[in-house]
Amino acid sequence: MMKKYLRCFCAALITALYLFLLFPRTPDQDVRFTSYYPGDGTGSSSCTASLLCTSSFETDEDGRFTYNGRVVVAAAVRYCTESTSGVCAYYNALPAGFRQYDLFDEIRIEVNGKKLDAVVLDICGASYWDEEVQRYDIYVKDRASAADVRGKVLGVHRLNVPLFAVSLTLLFSGIFLAVYAKRKKLRLRRSLRRRLSALFSAENQ
Repeated sequence: MMKKYLRCFCAALITALYLFLLFPRTPDQDVRFTSYYPGDGTGSSSCTASLLCTSSFETDEDGRFTYNGRVVVAAAVRYCTESTSGVCAYYNALPAGFRQYDLFDEIRIEVNGKKLDAVVLDICGASYWDEEVQRYDIYVKDRASAADVRGKVLGVHRLNVPLFAVSLTLLFSGIFLAVYAKRKKLRLRRSLRRRLSALFSAENQ
Protein backbone atom coordinates (compact mmCIF):
# COMPACT_ATOMS: atom_id res chain seq x y z
CA MET A 1 0.00 0.00 0.00
CA MET A 2 2.83 2.35 0.91
CA LYS A 3 4.50 1.67 -2.43
CA LYS A 4 1.30 2.68 -4.22
CA TYR A 5 1.12 5.97 -2.32
CA LEU A 6 4.81 6.58 -2.97
CA ARG A 7 4.34 6.04 -6.71
CA CYS A 8 1.36 8.44 -6.73
CA PHE A 9 3.36 11.04 -4.79
CA CYS A 10 6.33 10.74 -7.18
CA ALA A 11 4.02 11.02 -10.20
CA ALA A 12 2.35 14.14 -8.73
CA LEU A 13 5.74 15.68 -7.91
CA ILE A 14 7.10 15.04 -11.41
CA THR A 15 3.91 16.47 -12.96
CA ALA A 16 4.12 19.60 -10.79
CA LEU A 17 7.81 20.05 -11.68
CA TYR A 18 7.05 19.61 -15.38
CA LEU A 19 4.24 22.20 -15.28
CA PHE A 20 6.52 24.58 -13.39
CA LEU A 21 9.14 24.24 -16.14
CA LEU A 22 6.53 24.37 -18.92
CA PHE A 23 4.93 27.59 -17.62
CA PRO A 24 7.75 29.55 -15.95
CA ARG A 25 6.91 32.86 -14.31
CA THR A 26 8.73 35.96 -15.47
CA PRO A 27 10.14 38.00 -12.58
CA ASP A 28 8.51 41.22 -11.37
CA GLN A 29 10.08 44.34 -12.88
CA ASP A 30 10.68 47.47 -10.80
CA VAL A 31 9.68 50.44 -12.95
CA ARG A 32 8.82 54.12 -12.92
CA PHE A 33 5.28 55.10 -13.89
CA THR A 34 4.90 58.53 -15.43
CA SER A 35 1.84 59.97 -17.18
CA TYR A 36 0.82 61.66 -20.40
CA TYR A 37 -2.43 63.27 -21.48
CA PRO A 38 -3.93 64.92 -24.58
CA GLY A 39 -2.34 68.31 -25.18
CA ASP A 40 0.52 67.91 -22.71
CA GLY A 41 3.94 69.48 -23.23
CA THR A 42 5.23 66.49 -25.21
CA GLY A 43 2.64 66.88 -27.94
CA SER A 44 0.46 63.92 -26.95
CA SER A 45 -2.83 63.70 -28.84
CA SER A 46 -6.19 62.08 -28.17
CA CYS A 47 -5.20 58.98 -30.18
CA THR A 48 -2.68 56.21 -29.55
CA ALA A 49 -0.36 54.15 -31.74
CA SER A 50 -3.00 51.41 -31.67
CA LEU A 51 -5.28 53.81 -33.63
CA LEU A 52 -7.68 53.79 -30.69
CA CYS A 53 -8.60 57.24 -29.37
CA THR A 54 -10.04 58.62 -26.16
CA SER A 55 -13.55 58.19 -27.59
CA SER A 56 -12.98 54.43 -27.26
CA PHE A 57 -11.83 54.66 -23.65
CA GLU A 58 -13.37 55.08 -20.23
CA THR A 59 -11.69 56.58 -17.15
CA ASP A 60 -11.26 55.11 -13.69
CA GLU A 61 -11.56 56.90 -10.35
CA ASP A 62 -7.97 58.18 -10.63
CA GLY A 63 -8.45 59.70 -14.09
CA ARG A 64 -6.60 56.94 -15.92
CA PHE A 65 -7.93 55.94 -19.34
CA THR A 66 -9.06 52.31 -19.52
CA TYR A 67 -9.88 50.01 -22.41
CA ASN A 68 -12.06 47.00 -21.71
CA GLY A 69 -11.37 47.52 -18.02
CA ARG A 70 -7.58 47.67 -18.46
CA VAL A 71 -5.44 50.74 -17.82
CA VAL A 72 -3.98 52.16 -21.05
CA VAL A 73 -0.20 52.36 -20.95
CA ALA A 74 2.60 53.30 -23.33
CA ALA A 75 5.78 51.24 -23.35
CA ALA A 76 8.64 50.12 -25.57
CA VAL A 77 7.00 48.48 -28.57
CA ARG A 78 8.69 45.87 -30.73
CA TYR A 79 7.71 47.22 -34.14
CA CYS A 80 9.06 50.64 -33.16
CA THR A 81 12.33 49.08 -31.99
CA GLU A 82 12.69 47.39 -35.36
CA SER A 83 11.69 50.43 -37.43
CA THR A 84 14.28 52.61 -39.15
CA SER A 85 12.00 55.46 -40.19
CA GLY A 86 10.14 58.30 -38.52
CA VAL A 87 10.33 58.92 -34.79
CA CYS A 88 10.96 55.23 -34.13
CA ALA A 89 14.34 55.51 -35.86
CA TYR A 90 15.61 57.05 -32.61
CA TYR A 91 14.51 54.05 -30.54
CA ASN A 92 16.24 51.01 -32.00
CA ALA A 93 17.91 49.71 -28.85
CA LEU A 94 16.86 48.86 -25.31
CA PRO A 95 19.13 48.88 -22.25
CA ALA A 96 19.84 45.43 -20.82
CA GLY A 97 16.97 44.04 -18.77
CA PHE A 98 14.37 46.43 -20.22
CA ARG A 99 11.24 44.94 -21.77
CA GLN A 100 9.33 45.54 -24.98
CA TYR A 101 5.89 44.49 -26.13
CA ASP A 102 3.52 44.27 -29.05
CA LEU A 103 0.53 46.60 -29.21
CA PHE A 104 -2.49 45.15 -27.39
CA ASP A 105 -0.27 43.03 -25.12
CA GLU A 106 -1.92 42.68 -21.73
CA ILE A 107 0.18 43.12 -18.59
CA ARG A 108 -0.42 43.45 -14.87
CA ILE A 109 1.02 46.39 -12.96
CA GLU A 110 1.26 47.58 -9.38
CA VAL A 111 0.83 51.31 -8.73
CA ASN A 112 0.83 52.74 -5.21
CA GLY A 113 0.43 49.23 -3.84
CA LYS A 114 -2.64 48.53 -5.99
CA LYS A 115 -2.55 45.78 -8.62
CA LEU A 116 -4.16 46.72 -11.94
CA ASP A 117 -4.73 45.05 -15.28
CA ALA A 118 -3.22 47.09 -18.12
CA VAL A 119 -2.88 46.98 -21.90
CA VAL A 120 -0.09 48.39 -24.08
CA LEU A 121 -1.72 50.65 -26.67
CA ASP A 122 0.96 53.26 -27.25
CA ILE A 123 4.70 53.83 -27.62
CA CYS A 124 6.73 55.50 -24.89
CA GLY A 125 10.05 56.94 -26.07
CA ALA A 126 11.23 57.31 -22.47
CA SER A 127 10.95 53.53 -22.10
CA TYR A 128 14.12 53.34 -24.22
CA TRP A 129 16.15 55.74 -22.09
CA ASP A 130 19.06 54.28 -20.15
CA GLU A 131 17.86 55.04 -16.63
CA GLU A 132 17.97 53.26 -13.29
CA VAL A 133 14.61 51.61 -14.01
CA GLN A 134 12.48 51.48 -17.14
CA ARG A 135 9.68 53.99 -17.59
CA TYR A 136 6.09 53.20 -18.50
CA ASP A 137 3.62 55.98 -19.33
CA ILE A 138 0.06 55.78 -18.07
CA TYR A 139 -2.49 57.58 -20.26
CA VAL A 140 -4.60 59.96 -18.15
CA LYS A 141 -7.36 62.44 -18.96
CA ASP A 142 -5.64 65.64 -17.76
CA ARG A 143 -2.75 67.19 -15.87
CA ALA A 144 -4.51 66.87 -12.52
CA SER A 145 -4.53 63.07 -12.93
CA ALA A 146 -0.84 62.83 -13.80
CA ALA A 147 1.58 61.08 -11.46
CA ASP A 148 5.23 60.07 -11.26
CA VAL A 149 5.70 57.07 -8.97
CA ARG A 150 7.69 53.89 -8.62
CA GLY A 151 5.86 50.62 -9.13
CA LYS A 152 6.09 47.18 -10.68
CA VAL A 153 5.20 45.25 -13.79
CA LEU A 154 4.17 41.93 -12.30
CA GLY A 155 5.52 38.65 -13.60
CA VAL A 156 3.30 36.27 -15.55
CA HIS A 157 3.39 32.59 -16.42
CA ARG A 158 4.37 32.05 -20.03
CA LEU A 159 4.60 28.91 -22.13
CA ASN A 160 8.13 27.52 -22.45
CA VAL A 161 7.95 26.99 -26.22
CA PRO A 162 11.17 24.91 -26.62
CA LEU A 163 10.16 22.55 -23.81
CA PHE A 164 6.63 22.33 -25.22
CA ALA A 165 8.01 21.47 -28.67
CA VAL A 166 10.31 18.80 -27.23
CA SER A 167 7.42 17.39 -25.18
CA LEU A 168 5.19 17.14 -28.26
CA THR A 169 7.99 15.51 -30.24
CA LEU A 170 8.58 12.94 -27.52
CA LEU A 171 4.85 12.33 -27.13
CA PHE A 172 4.24 11.69 -30.84
CA SER A 173 7.46 9.68 -31.10
CA GLY A 174 6.30 7.52 -28.19
CA ILE A 175 2.88 7.04 -29.79
CA PHE A 176 4.47 6.14 -33.12
CA LEU A 177 6.87 3.65 -31.52
CA ALA A 178 4.07 2.11 -29.46
CA VAL A 179 1.87 1.66 -32.54
CA TYR A 180 4.80 0.33 -34.56
CA ALA A 181 5.72 -2.16 -31.82
CA LYS A 182 2.11 -3.32 -31.51
CA ARG A 183 1.77 -3.84 -35.27
CA LYS A 184 5.09 -5.66 -35.38
CA LYS A 185 3.93 -7.92 -32.56
CA LEU A 186 0.67 -8.63 -34.42
CA ARG A 187 2.62 -9.48 -37.59
CA LEU A 188 4.85 -11.86 -35.66
CA ARG A 189 1.81 -13.57 -34.12
CA ARG A 190 0.16 -13.97 -37.51
CA SER A 191 3.37 -15.32 -38.99
CA LEU A 192 3.72 -17.78 -36.11
CA ARG A 193 0.11 -18.90 -36.53
CA ARG A 194 0.64 -19.48 -40.24
CA ARG A 195 3.77 -21.53 -39.57
CA LEU A 196 2.08 -23.59 -36.88
CA SER A 197 -0.93 -24.11 -39.16
CA ALA A 198 1.34 -25.23 -41.99
CA LEU A 199 3.25 -27.53 -39.62
CA PHE A 200 0.06 -29.15 -38.31
CA SER A 201 -1.22 -29.59 -41.86
CA ALA A 202 2.02 -31.33 -42.89
CA GLU A 203 1.85 -33.64 -39.90
CA ASN A 204 -1.77 -34.59 -40.62
CA GLN A 205 -0.87 -35.51 -44.17
